[in-house]
Amino acid sequence: MTLEEAEAYLSGLGKYGWKLGLERIKALCAAFGHPERRFRSVHVAGSNGKGSTAAMVAAILQDAGFKTGLYVSPYVYTVRERVQINGEMIPEDDFTRLIERIRPVVEELAKNPDVGQPTEFEVKTILGFLYFAEQHCDFAVVEVGLGGRYDATNVLFPEVCVITNISLDHTDRLGHTEAEIAGEKAGIIKEHTPCVTGATGEALKVIAQQCHDCDSSLWRLGQEITTDVNYGMLTVHVGRHTYDHLTLKMKGEHQVRNAALAVGAVDQLIREHVPIPDAAIRAGLARAVLPARFEVRGENPALVLDGAHNPAKAEALANTLLAEYPGRNIHFVYGAVKGHHLSDTMAKLMPLATSVIATQPDDPRALPAEEVAEAARPHLENVQVIPSAPDAVRAALSQAAPEDVVCVTGTFYLMDEVPRS
Repeated sequence: MTLEEAEAYLSGLGKYGWKLGLERIKALCAAFGHPERRFRSVHVAGSNGKGSTAAMVAAILQDAGFKTGLYVSPYVYTVRERVQINGEMIPEDDFTRLIERIRPVVEELAKNPDVGQPTEFEVKTILGFLYFAEQHCDFAVVEVGLGGRYDATNVLFPEVCVITNISLDHTDRLGHTEAEIAGEKAGIIKEHTPCVTGATGEALKVIAQQCHDCDSSLWRLGQEITTDVNYGMLTVHVGRHTYDHLTLKMKGEHQVRNAALAVGAVDQLIREHVPIPDAAIRAGLARAVLPARFEVRGENPALVLDGAHNPAKAEALANTLLAEYPGRNIHFVYGAVKGHHLSDTMAKLMPLATSVIATQPDDPRALPAEEVAEAARPHLENVQVIPSAPDAVRAALSQAAPEDVVCVTGTFYLMDEVPRS
């Protein structure tokens, strides 16, 4: 099997859709001797910021000397980004070899009416677990794909779980209120396992009740976990412990919150006698990064990539743009896929815009560029439609002045189509 054949097989499973439920992943784990039990883990759920938080925790553990896996979604440039060890994504040969090993098991399980056809995400998940186990990872930091309770990653029994925050997203699958969505994400909380969260309001009440039912400690951002920022240096207080002189590579006030949650999670490991020095926390936060999280590609004009696909992410992007590029003209290139809260997201971003080019990613779930434009027009006159994403980015860069900013945003599936030069 070639790399191209392995990638084609995996993407071909997309036709089976996204099925919540644990019966298929449990069958896959059993078929391969339960690789998910052969490493310690940190499990990260939430509506926003879970990828960044997971990357920060993983970087800290690596800098503490642990062989650390990282499982994140979605990917931006290659599917192999989903599975990393010590910051290096799974090599092509290992990716192909494991897909070749997994495929016949998937095909056999699909014939079993008590199990059914495993999905693309479930196959990616077992691939990650197998790779982490065979490479003898000490820890894996695993990001939830969707929700929590019935997400394929929820066969883990982690050392600590993180629920970054709760907002209205994926309401067609997870519920129509923050409390309902919190109930699904709180499903990752296990008995006697500490939970770190930035949730508030009704969502926090749901998470607190789940912790009570599981006899698990709860560490809340703004209560047991607090932050101070002075002269660009971050201090995080977790209970009576203080972690100071922290700096972040990832930009934005929202990343301060993500960093505090990451430090809160690491603090729980330290309390369980995992040797993580303060120097590792400082080094990990200072270098942790993920693609398309306020990724700056160039200057004159500045080119910023950020997958802000829901209102909360859009608000964070808007605040970061204002902080990093005050007084600059901002030209957006925006593409979306079905299921996103397009009008609410546009309402957060368009007040900053000098212009917007509506486009669409090369993906079966892409919204037509004209539909994106219709969502932008109530907020802005200067709206263009260029369906080809590479052409849309080139047009925005050519129309922008050297001192301007071009921001490519919306779905992560758009980012791989941004021209490299």
